[in-house]
Amino acid sequence: HLVFGDEAAATAFADAAKQSDDLLVSVPAVDEEGIWLVTASRHMAPKHADITRLERELTVLAESFGGYPDGWECTRATGDDADA
Repeated sequence: HLVFGDEAAATAFADAAKQSDDLLVSVPAVDEEGIWLVTASRHMAPKHADITRLERELTVLAESFGGYPDGWECTRATGDDADA
């Protein structure tokens, strides 16, 4: 998740992140503490350098809107292309 202090910043980040064709970006949502969260994901091969590059890109973009990453996660692909 990438976190923001207000809806405007979260929405601006989400709109900017959506400019990347292969990035899936959630609609900003507020949690029970009033923190705005945006989830961004990309289906990609698990290559350390590529994952690190994406983390850096999203961090820099989030920071430009006053946000920051709140941890990263990686899930295993399921379905027909899981072993690709």
